[in-house]
Amino acid sequence: MWKDTDVLLVIDVQNDFCPGGKLAVPGGNEVVPLINRLAHSFRHAVLTQDWHPANHASFAANHPGAAPFSLTEMPYGPQVLWPTHCVQGTDGAAFHAALRTDPAQLIILPETAIPAFFDQLPMHYIEALKAAAQRHGGDIILGTLTGGGERYFNSAISLGQSPLQVYSKSHLVPFGEFIPPFFRWFIDLMVIPLGDFNRGALPQPTFDWQGQRLAATICYENLFSEELASQFLMDAKAPTILVNVSNLGWFGEHLAMDQHLHIARMRSLEFDRPFLLATNTGLTAFVDNRARVTSVAASHQATALHSVVEGRTGITPYAWWVARWSQWPMMFMGLGLLLSAWFRRPGKASRSRGLSP
Repeated sequence: MWKDTDVLLVIDVQNDFCPGGKLAVPGGNEVVPLINRLAHSFRHAVLTQDWHPANHASFAANHPGAAPFSLTEMPYGPQVLWPTHCVQGTDGAAFHAALRTDPAQLIILPETAIPAFFDQLPMHYIEALKAAAQRHGGDIILGTLTGGGERYFNSAISLGQSPLQVYSKSHLVPFGEFIPPFFRWFIDLMVIPLGDFNRGALPQPTFDWQGQRLAATICYENLFSEELASQFLMDAKAPTILVNVSNLGWFGEHLAMDQHLHIARMRSLEFDRPFLLATNTGLTAFVDNRARVTSVAASHQATALHSVVEGRTGITPYAWWVARWSQWPMMFMGLGLLLSAWFRRPGKASRSRGLSP
């Protein structure tokens, strides 16, 4: 087993050094599958590229009449003159196409990353998504719409190495995803073409990924800890990683984006689990099981956030309690403590003593 301080160093696995390239090494491409397998065992990998300007002094083409692999004298001594290779920005300088330069085994995209019904997407597009995940030996989780007929859901789906898995949002946004009771008249009066999503069931199965169990939530559902707790009745089936996908575009630059991240940090503490958040405008972040934000992406910028995450097992006292009795007993206990403090407050005791004979 490699240590966290070990590094996989991959040297110049580029097209020009592979069969068909300008300076091909026989069998150079045969190391690519091995590198891809090793990369998943290392926390850190460094890939180097030969990256020459076109007028590099070591190229034979820049010495009139010189043949490739001939020698010439340089101020520092003899120099082999090479065929022109790995010129900056050319296909020859690019990494071999099969080399996994981004070996992420789990790719998470935001809520409604695909703003269309999944079953209406062209099959070739779905297959391309699966292939992209499978190239990394993992899965993609993304937000889309599911359902048909008169039942529609705001969902997160997982596809790739694992079979298709679906989570459908349960806590819907009033007037955004459903019309509250007794308010349909207002929508009709305003002639707003707004329909209702259906609620997903509670609880729903976790996503299986690389031996981990991922509990998905969408948007502000990470606020409801008692619903996450319902999946912690048995350690053998409890989530090992928490995931939230959100479309936070309507927040703008509002403080609510920071609140969304802080809510996830609280859930991490309650359940002793890492929390992964993927949003379209911010804040995309990785939170460890101690509620520490290990990395966060800048808001309102196109970017990708990379990190290593390790699932956790075990049931916290909070999760054990809330999974069985929800939060009502604790709320009543808290109310009892407040009432006890109220009746025992010093001011009340003083007035009572003043009325004594």
